[in-house]
Amino acid sequence: MREARKYDAAEAELLAGLNAIRLMGDKYSEATGNLYLARLEESRGDNAKAKQWYGQAESLFREIGDMTHANQMRSEAAALK
Repeated sequence: MREARKYDAAEAELLAGLNAIRLMGDKYSEATGNLYLARLEESRGDNAKAKQWYGQAESLFREIGDMTHANQMRSEAAALK
């Protein structure tokens, strides 16, 4: 949906999935959902929101001990203007 520029529909699907994942307690999938939301906001041109989503993804990856992905999230957020 993001590639088709159906941003609102993509956001609705991602948020619905993210809410379900939170209920299950799957931190890795939650972090990945935050990553996808960050990329969606980048596609929309809203770098401030993208940075917030990258930050949340980074925090979750650090929480589960995945430093490689956490550092990648930090780098991607830092690359945004």
